[in-house]
Amino acid sequence: STMEQTLFDSVTRFWAGVSADIQAGRVETALKFFEVDSMPELLKGIDKIAFESLTITPSASQRLELEQGLLRMVALDLRFRLKGQRGTNAFFTPMLCSMAGKSDGTWRVKALTFTHTPPFWTRGFTQIVRTPRFQVIHKDVAGDGAQAAQTAQALEKAYDRLLQAGLPMSASYVAFHCSSRGDFQILSGADPAFAGGAAPGLTLAEQGRVNMYNLAIYANDSTYGERYSLRDVQADRQTMLQHELVHLALGEWTREWTPSWLVEGAAVYYSGEAMKEALP
Repeated sequence: STMEQTLFDSVTRFWAGVSADIQAGRVETALKFFEVDSMPELLKGIDKIAFESLTITPSASQRLELEQGLLRMVALDLRFRLKGQRGTNAFFTPMLCSMAGKSDGTWRVKALTFTHTPPFWTRGFTQIVRTPRFQVIHKDVAGDGAQAAQTAQALEKAYDRLLQAGLPMSASYVAFHCSSRGDFQILSGADPAFAGGAAPGLTLAEQGRVNMYNLAIYANDSTYGERYSLRDVQADRQTMLQHELVHLALGEWTREWTPSWLVEGAAVYYSGEAMKEALP
C-alpha cells in the first residue's frame, strides 16, 4: 500500500543518512541517532576503518509495521568495501534493529544486533597492513603487526605463483591475521582446532543475479604458537595461504552447490600440496 511504501522509504532515507555519516567518519553524528545505554556494537572501533563505500538498507523482502510509534525486528543489510579495495568483492552483514519514531519525523535506534558474524572491527581488528595487492587486518596487540606483515608478503608471493599458473586473480584481496582461536572461529566460522586457515564466502541471490560476498582469507596463526618462526612451519604456512588464496581466486565462480571435491581439489592442486604428497 501507499502507507507501507511511505514508511519503508522513510526508514530507507534514515539509514542512508546514518551510512553517509559513518562513511565520512562522522561517527559522533551517527551516534546521536542511537538511544541505547552504551556504545552500539556497530560503531565500536568503526572510526578507525576507512571505507570505499558503506550502505545500510532495510531488507526489501520485509513488511514494516508501526506499532505505537515503534518498529520492531527491522531487517537491515550492511554492505561495505574498504578504502583501496579493488575488484568486485564486497562485505555483507545482516542486522536486526528496533526503531522509534520521533515527533519531528525522524527516527532513533533503540536496539541493534547482528544475526550472524559481527563486523571485524567490533572484535578489535582495526589495524591494516597494506601491500600492492593485499590488505591484512589485525588487532592492535604486541607482535600482531609484524606477523600480519609477514602474512602480506607470503600472500604476495602466493599471488605471483597463482597468476603464473593462469588463475583469474582479482586486483586485490583482504586477509585477517588471527592470533587467537576465538577470533578465528568467530570471524571465519571454522574450527580452530583443525583449520590453519579459512576462506569462507557468502552467496546471495539479488535481482536475478547470484553475487558473492565476504571473500577473505582468515589465517589461524594460533596453531603455530612459539614455532611461528621455524622454517618448516613457515613453509607449511605458505602452502596454507596459497591454498586459501586459490579459494578466493575461484570464489567468483564457486557456488554453494559446487561439489566440495572440485573446490578442494583445485585448492590442493594449485597450492602444490598434491605434488608434495607425491614425493617419496
